[in-house]
Amino acid sequence: NLYITNCTFSSNSAQKYGGAIKAPYNENYDILALNRFKNNSAASGNDLSSEVFSFSCLDSQNASIFPSIAIYPGVKFTVTCQIFDAYKQSLIFDQTGIFLISFNESSVKAAHQTAEISNGFGVFNELAVIALPGSHHPANLSFSTPFQNIYYSLNLHFLPCKRGEIFLNMQCL
Repeated sequence: NLYITNCTFSSNSAQKYGGAIKAPYNENYDILALNRFKNNSAASGNDLSSEVFSFSCLDSQNASIFPSIAIYPGVKFTVTCQIFDAYKQSLIFDQTGIFLISFNESSVKAAHQTAEISNGFGVFNELAVIALPGSHHPANLSFSTPFQNIYYSLNLHFLPCKRGEIFLNMQCL
């Protein structure tokens, strides 16, 4: 276990992670106990930071897509994902990584399933997923780097076609 107590970290800087301390996440670390941080700077986490630990994703209405999202089959939509360190701070510099949506079932088809990271964000532009209206399908959303993989489960609920539409060529028309 790592314990750092009764210390002052002042006027430190880092190009990327943690101006004062870059520490891998470990729930047994008690880094912030009785420490003082002053005038530290870094691209992510002026005082304290870690590697990528989690991510969140929002649809175009800024609603979380976890644990499920309801969509119309074949209709293009945008999902924006943001990466965070273990201390829930946004990691804003470019990561070597990619977001990927994958499906366990061959009956689900998708276009634009990947999003590369830029300034801490990955954007799925014009993501289109096709399945039968009214069906439900599990998916995996992952963030991968050369050093780690983070996976979340996602449930896709395909809305019925709107009144007056028909399902033709794998989309509601």
